[in-house]
Amino acid sequence: MLLVLTVQLFVNLILMGGEVLTKRLVDAALASSLEQMLPLAMVRLLFVALEIGSVIVYQIAEAKCTTSILKKLRTQFAASYLHKSYADVLQTDASDVISRLTNDMSVIQDSGFRLFFMSSLGLLSLAATCAVMHFYSWKLALIAMVITSLMVIPPHLLSGRMTRAQEKRSAVRSAFISCVQEVFSGFEIIVSFGAANVFQKRYDRINRQLADAELSMGKTEALNSSIGQSFSVVAKVMILLAASVLLALQEISTGTLVIFISLIGMLSGNLSIVLQTVPAMRSISPLVERILPEEEEVQQDDLPSAAFTKQLQLANVSFGFAEAAPLFQNVNLEFLPGKKYALIGENGVGKTTLLRLLAGCFPDYGGEIYYDGVPLKSLNRKSLSSVLSIIHQQPFVFQDTILFNITLGADFPEDRISEVARLCGIDRFRDGLQTQIEEHGKNLSGGQRQRISIARALLHDLPLLLIDEGSNALDAEMAADLDQCIFSLKHTAVLAITHDTSDENLAKYDAVFQVKDRNITVMS
Repeated sequence: MLLVLTVQLFVNLILMGGEVLTKRLVDAALASSLEQMLPLAMVRLLFVALEIGSVIVYQIAEAKCTTSILKKLRTQFAASYLHKSYADVLQTDASDVISRLTNDMSVIQDSGFRLFFMSSLGLLSLAATCAVMHFYSWKLALIAMVITSLMVIPPHLLSGRMTRAQEKRSAVRSAFISCVQEVFSGFEIIVSFGAANVFQKRYDRINRQLADAELSMGKTEALNSSIGQSFSVVAKVMILLAASVLLALQEISTGTLVIFISLIGMLSGNLSIVLQTVPAMRSISPLVERILPEEEEVQQDDLPSAAFTKQLQLANVSFGFAEAAPLFQNVNLEFLPGKKYALIGENGVGKTTLLRLLAGCFPDYGGEIYYDGVPLKSLNRKSLSSVLSIIHQQPFVFQDTILFNITLGADFPEDRISEVARLCGIDRFRDGLQTQIEEHGKNLSGGQRQRISIARALLHDLPLLLIDEGSNALDAEMAADLDQCIFSLKHTAVLAITHDTSDENLAKYDAVFQVKDRNITVMS
């Protein structure tokens, strides 16, 4: 930023130096002094070359500064988002996040940084122009400054309107992205139920709203531009009239008038830039606030780390989602290292929610959850990833190789990776661990995605394994292999949700918990 402003100052000095040379060249021409004109003309051409070079340097510096700041903003935003709690992310609109990092960032770049540099250059030029004017006529310089100051006031009245239009456009763009995401994510349902016309109407409605918001913003920008240009022309005419009066009173020379005409043109142009850019820049302040990361209320690194070597305990735990009946009330449970536990119950009673509570996803529960005697609420939630792993019922896979999806970028011994890949049947994929997964795993079956999720959890080999219907999408052979693997984990405690309530299946567990009537009871 300092480099850009320094280059801007250098550009203005060159421009003003060129104008001074122009005045001297005019005076020499009026005096019919060819001897003075030739060297002045050569120096003036040199200043033209310097002007061109300085402008190129300025544009490069501006681009470098802008991209550097935007990169830092995106990095800070992502770092803040990735360290949010699961509960906070659930309340976040994904389309709004995408809109912030794309649409809002683009607006900040075009209407923020670009206009900031334009206005700062314009203000420096205004100051330099007035300084040169003062050198030749303090009266005309004073008149120019007074008129310029008065011209700045009216366009500021538009800043509030531009801010509102900018906020509305940003909100509608976010809604438009959300609509498009829904169409792509739910395309199978749309086609299966013949609802294409319904979603076409919904898309057309939000598309019209987006067009209206864009048009409203365009009208406001056009009005702002027209006012800025109009007032700059008025200022130019008024200053030119004042200069003409001073020439008639013989207080300035003809050469001074010539350079003043050029300076007035520069002043008018720079004034137009300032009048248009300042309201536009002020209108993006809400967008900048949306991009800036929120500060954490508690520094996670200062909290103790989670551990599970002795006991995991739930003491009078109660939990329920907003505007719904509580799922649990005063639940008391105990889990020990290395033991295997089954969790059964009807759909919708809160089995998956219990796993997420243990994983620290929902911090607003009643009672306490203790990891080795330390309350979960007082632990560093990031450290839970070193204590427990989860096999999800509907696993997510990333657009990368299978190897990345099971290691998630961490380093593991190759023999351990190969062992887990063989156990989960991943080695039978076309390209093995280097198989490239497409977006949302659309080139994989549900069972293949589940195998990757299982391999991911087993590879990390943590003290606690939470399984949310891990074998639901697997064939009988693979499900049996998974059970054999899980029960062979001597040092890993397992809490598995299962709908297989047969005596043969439940007998394999050390204890079976049933979720029913807002409580969790031990069956065996």
